[in-house]
Amino acid sequence: IAATILCFKRNCGKVVTAVAILCSLLFGMMMMVYAQTRSGYIQVEAMGIVFVDFYLLLIYDTDASKLKFYSPKVILSGLMLACAGLLKEPFVLVAVGASFLFVDNWRSLLYKNVLPLLYGGALGVGAMAATGVLKPYITIYLKYMFASRVDSSSSPFVRMWNILNIINEMGSFSMVFLCVITLLFIAVFFYFFQDFRELPSAGRKGRLLWVWRFIGLFAGLMCSSFSVAVGGRYFYHHFVFALPFYLSLFLLVLRGSAVEPKLLPQKDADNDKTAGFGVKQCRIVLAGILLALSLNVRFIPYFSFDQSITKNFQIMTEQAEYVDALLDEKGIDRYQFLGFNDGGVFFYGLTKHSPLGPVFVQDPANFTGDYDWFAENLFKQLDEAQSVFVWDLKVGDLSDEVMQILNTDFVRDDAHSANRYGLPIPGLPTDFKYVTYIRKTTQTQG
Repeated sequence: IAATILCFKRNCGKVVTAVAILCSLLFGMMMMVYAQTRSGYIQVEAMGIVFVDFYLLLIYDTDASKLKFYSPKVILSGLMLACAGLLKEPFVLVAVGASFLFVDNWRSLLYKNVLPLLYGGALGVGAMAATGVLKPYITIYLKYMFASRVDSSSSPFVRMWNILNIINEMGSFSMVFLCVITLLFIAVFFYFFQDFRELPSAGRKGRLLWVWRFIGLFAGLMCSSFSVAVGGRYFYHHFVFALPFYLSLFLLVLRGSAVEPKLLPQKDADNDKTAGFGVKQCRIVLAGILLALSLNVRFIPYFSFDQSITKNFQIMTEQAEYVDALLDEKGIDRYQFLGFNDGGVFFYGLTKHSPLGPVFVQDPANFTGDYDWFAENLFKQLDEAQSVFVWDLKVGDLSDEVMQILNTDFVRDDAHSANRYGLPIPGLPTDFKYVTYIRKTTQTQG
């Protein structure tokens, strides 16, 4: 979409347009495969990058001199940031860092960065206030995250310098993808660096703008690394936070293939100097990326992973339909899930009946330290629950107390549970290894 709009807007030739569109498609496909393999199923990281990417598409080729505070692009940019931030906060930081690559003066900083952030912040806070989650978000969630995750082992400002983690992870996914991102980074560096000879005569403002290019490039990289490292644990889905930065590098080269760069003014104003790294060079980079990604499609080893996701999704759907039918039969509206998403196939994201919350799953880290909120809400949910599906109990010191509640107030439904060895029994869905408990009063009424 970006390549098509750009090429038609800038009246590029047919060959250039075809190369740009094909290259964009393959690069987008690689980003999608990366997001799927690192944050597949129903994890929100793969969803959050969509909004950040739309934000970058709105600003990367926009003339800031034509923008007003009420311009649709500015308001939509704010909406995209609000949606991204509501899914996962680090996406806002990545978006800000990536947007610096498209900021070349104070006006563009205001309309491409500052105003969208203000609009997005207002929309996000308003949405949380309207839904009643703003107070617990500030008093419980942020307090817990800053204490238990951000400062869990070392400062995130120290961890963000470990760029090798991102490089190694990209290489483990695909060496071709790593080479493409490296090529884009080098191309952008020389794209920014090319007019350094004009610095002595550029004046103070020109020199500041020239330096800002590299501040923006460095800030984008650091914001991405910080977002990956801020949680303190390098899970696969955390690396998805860096994808918008990769896209910003690609968009800058894509725009450079259609528009000559803005160079510093020269000593001799009458001498029109051709850019050393301009449209022609950016088109060569795009052609090289197209060739590399075309070869990579043949050798990338993740089609088997995609097939496993499809198979697991079918299993989850089968289990969800089974659970819905069971709850309908018992006349139960909602259910409690006990377990954590650290392995296995889970149905709770696909059932028509909503699981009880806010403690939908139980991260063992949430039941350590001085955080009573998770324990209090879990016990409230167990008091409300008429049906409980147990995958695994990982609630720290509370495990015995939770088990006592299940044995006292509930009865094990052997007909809809795995056997005593944790294996499915005939009549159950594929890989249904849950133990089902029904509240005794509900069982009696049934």
